Amino acid sequence: MTGLVEDEIVRGARDLGLFPNPVRRSAGVEVRLENAEAGTGRLLVFDAQGRTVRLLDAEPMAGGVHARWDGRDGSGSAVASGVYFVQWRDPSGTAAGKLLVVD
Repeated sequence: MTGLVEDEIVRGARDLGLFPNPVRRSAGVEVRLENAEAGTGRLLVFDAQGRTVRLLDAEPMAGGVHARWDGRDGSGSAVASGVYFVQWRDPSGTAAGKLLVVD
């Protein structure tokens, strides 16, 4: 199933910077995208089944957007270890990346 979800979310999208990757759940991950404007798009985290885990707040940075994901879902609970996808969508297209969360 992960392959189908990955294909749907990542295929044809620009690369989204995810640092570090893999990431320890307790450390969190930095999300960066050049040539994007914070007010124009949405930054979503999906699990390996394609379910939306969290909507992140994208903040402007020089030449793009920046966000931080703390490894928690929308209700504040820590996510399980595994594969997650982060996707940025705006009127000009999408950017996405695959992330491995470990304990």
